[in-house]
Amino acid sequence: MKFKNKINLFVFSNNLYFINSLIKNNENIIGICCSKKTKSLFNIFKDLFKYFLIKINFFWKDCFELYKNPLINNNPIQKLANKNNIILFNSKKIRSETFRQELIKANPDYIFVCGFGSLIPKNIINIKNKFIINFHPSLLPKHRGGTPNRWVIRNGETLTGVTAHFVDEKFDTGEIIMQKKFSIQKNCDYGQLQKLSDYHISIMIKKLLIKLKSKKLISKKQNQKYSSYEKSFRSKDAIIDWNLSSNEIKRICYSIKPLSGGITKIYNNKFCLWEVEEIKRKNNYEPGKIIQIDNLKNILVGCGKNILKIKKIDSKTLNNLSFQKVSAKKFPSINLIKRSLKFNSSIPTIMNASNEVLVDMFLNKKIGFLDIVRIVEKVFKDEDFNKYATRKLSSINDIKIIDNWARLKTISMCVR
Repeated sequence: MKFKNKINLFVFSNNLYFINSLIKNNENIIGICCSKKTKSLFNIFKDLFKYFLIKINFFWKDCFELYKNPLINNNPIQKLANKNNIILFNSKKIRSETFRQELIKANPDYIFVCGFGSLIPKNIINIKNKFIINFHPSLLPKHRGGTPNRWVIRNGETLTGVTAHFVDEKFDTGEIIMQKKFSIQKNCDYGQLQKLSDYHISIMIKKLLIKLKSKKLISKKQNQKYSSYEKSFRSKDAIIDWNLSSNEIKRICYSIKPLSGGITKIYNNKFCLWEVEEIKRKNNYEPGKIIQIDNLKNILVGCGKNILKIKKIDSKTLNNLSFQKVSAKKFPSINLIKRSLKFNSSIPTIMNASNEVLVDMFLNKKIGFLDIVRIVEKVFKDEDFNKYATRKLSSINDIKIIDNWARLKTISMCVR
């Protein structure tokens, strides 16, 4: 059987990888319809001002998002279309009769849809029977909707896939043409799963084009019994509930990564958890309470079940933190710190040596946590304290003498 050399395709997509895959297959793409984000003149000038401030190093670059010059065309799909002489259409106009007539005039053999985000209007679907094909990143009829991969990660599923199906008047309900299953690796995040889905769709495109050219296309109705529809992933879905298990919280973080991470609040300031790890260990700590900060500066937090290790936290939010006056009554060590910093003396050396001894004793369960401040205060009140606190530091040996006195004095005060 002699196949048709090329198929005339019209594309509805905001997915650059998908469009690139079609171009690489050397098919005749006669038009692309995608979202064109337009900004008001005010927002253009605002972005220009921010871009200018960063360029002259008035602010650190990481104080802002990565701002690109708003006067330069940063739309990669438009660049790709221009490079390959493909006409680009604005998705805002797809419901107009003018757009419909232009589509009829273009006379595509098929319309391919992927990652478009809007429902194809009825007046376009009715142009020709079974000629619009959508590529969806899930095993339909499961996970219908716009963000299935986020929910697949959030639910902790280990198997997913991609589907090619005809488009009807509802989201992702048309007859299935082709499917491909694949497993999800442990610790796979949303971005990685998106790339994996795009790859399998690119392979599916090649197989589907062969079937279309040979006119051997078979489709089947979806089994509504197993259907599920996923709501759009909102910002509230990224908020962490520390009463959940560490595994569930990790999945929340991974369902947004790498665009963002799980969001938590500290004194009404939002922090983004970029990299986390589940630690399967029983704990009796209050959910959301910081248990420990280890030697690598990882933060261990108690959860409803097990512990979450936070490896990377968004530091940009530190620029927006609000601060409150510290209560010396509630935190008595503050007065000791103030005293050690107020005078140009050897007090920091004494305080550091005493603190090291007491922390070691606390970790070995020889004293209580609150005993640390109490005993340091006793060292500060010792009759020999002023002698060593005011001693001039002319050599390293002077520091050793002061350090040694503070350690021995601290140990003697712990003997009961």
